[in-house]
Amino acid sequence: MKLKKIILVAFVCSLLISCSQQKTNTGNIEKIDFTDTKIEETIDITNNFNCKPIILETKKNCLIGQIDKVIVKNGRIYIFDPNVSKCLFVFNIKGDFLFKISPYGQGPGEALSLSDFDIYKENIFILSPCDRKILNYDINGHFKKEIRLKNYGNTNLKVFSEKLFMTSCCNSGTAVDFWNGKGKNIKSYDSKTLPKHINRGTLKELSVLKDSVFIQIPYNDTIFSITKNKILTSSFYFDFGKKHFPIEMFKTEKLVNMESLKDKYDFLASMAISENYIFCLLKRGKLATYFFYNRKTHEKKETKRLFYNGLMLFSIRGDYPNGLIFVSDSPILYNCVNKAEKYKGTNKKILNINPEDNPVIFIVTEKNNKEVK
Repeated sequence: MKLKKIILVAFVCSLLISCSQQKTNTGNIEKIDFTDTKIEETIDITNNFNCKPIILETKKNCLIGQIDKVIVKNGRIYIFDPNVSKCLFVFNIKGDFLFKISPYGQGPGEALSLSDFDIYKENIFILSPCDRKILNYDINGHFKKEIRLKNYGNTNLKVFSEKLFMTSCCNSGTAVDFWNGKGKNIKSYDSKTLPKHINRGTLKELSVLKDSVFIQIPYNDTIFSITKNKILTSSFYFDFGKKHFPIEMFKTEKLVNMESLKDKYDFLASMAISENYIFCLLKRGKLATYFFYNRKTHEKKETKRLFYNGLMLFSIRGDYPNGLIFVSDSPILYNCVNKAEKYKGTNKKILNINPEDNPVIFIVTEKNNKEVK
């Protein structure tokens, strides 16, 4: 009888421990108030930020269709185009083309779907969710091995080490999965684990700061962070006041967009986080705006159009130490340089570009940072 009681107590304790491990750590959540933000027509960030434009070489074998993600690391620029070219392009920091990885296919080191990539030390990892595997290449693009995931892999990838991977997605019902080097699932957070900020939307935005990964879910008001210790924390809360998108409206993505276009609701579309700033793209009804938030001074700036020395910055596509990476299409920049009356002809020394060229990468950092090398 005593033995049965001991077994029962041990079982209950283990159950409580496993449940507690699944709970989300609320941490010291940082609140950002959007209710009193004044939206400016244009903002030029020239006075507060360094901005290094990098013109990517344009040749037949390195034509980029649509940039999904950019990583700048160890003097190289990694540009991911999983939808059009289905390639990972690699340039040097001057914009010269080095090589590309074309993993689309059914052979070794290939996959029929590509969704994300990451760099860890001397390794490149590319995630294929439908094929349920992670492709591993060396730093020069030579195939090494593939890691078969034991069940469905999600759409986003973060590599903590060669023995610890994180994937994330919301539509699959699982928000975050951790995998070991053999593709075995070692911990998961499903959408029910998180506070009532998740119902629908694809986890498509990851922002990396040191060893933390920040997860942004479209149409939601909270950014979560997660570390290699597999602890999930609510980190930033975005207060939209009366225009907060209610959970009960998360029926279909089409409905979300329809309701937003009626100017009833605002929500966070994408973001990047540095030690001192949060950079966001917000959906304000029919309007998309850029938002800069200083985490130290709590200063806020929001604008319809963002410029650097008259050059329009367009999409946030990556992180950079104390900054972020923008991507602007060549036709837009060509018009800024050659046709916009306010800036016509003034930027040719900064950017001499043709409308048929590859997109331009802008590495934006705080003024007190060193120039990008």
